[in-house]
Amino acid sequence: MNPQDRISILLSESTKVNLKDLNESVNEIIMLQGYLIQKVYELKPKLKEGEVYIETLITKLIFASKSVIQLSKPQDFEIYKSKAKIEIIDSPSVFILTRSIIETFLTLEYLYFDSDTDAENVFRFRL
Repeated sequence: MNPQDRISILLSESTKVNLKDLNESVNEIIMLQGYLIQKVYELKPKLKEGEVYIETLITKLIFASKSVIQLSKPQDFEIYKSKAKIEIIDSPSVFILTRSIIETFLTLEYLYFDSDTDAENVFRFRL
């Protein structure tokens, strides 16, 4: 398969995505993350070394995700001494925040979810 065929397939698949449904799903995930953090506050579980930072990382995921949703909506850009308005999306900021979301997820995975033993968790956290 040549690069042009791959691009055609990607474009074809991207048109099948319903952005409204996707946006609703992301909002629901964000609300559930917030709910889980609230439950941790209410239950006050005894946390192991370093586990308190899970909340910080999940909160970072929530705010970055909400920012991506807001920045993905077109904004009116007015031009000086002109009645014309241009709708723009701040794609560089969306890219930066998306990278932050991926890095935060990978940090959570590495530190807290992808290890076999408590000793390995402690080692990774202290690293």
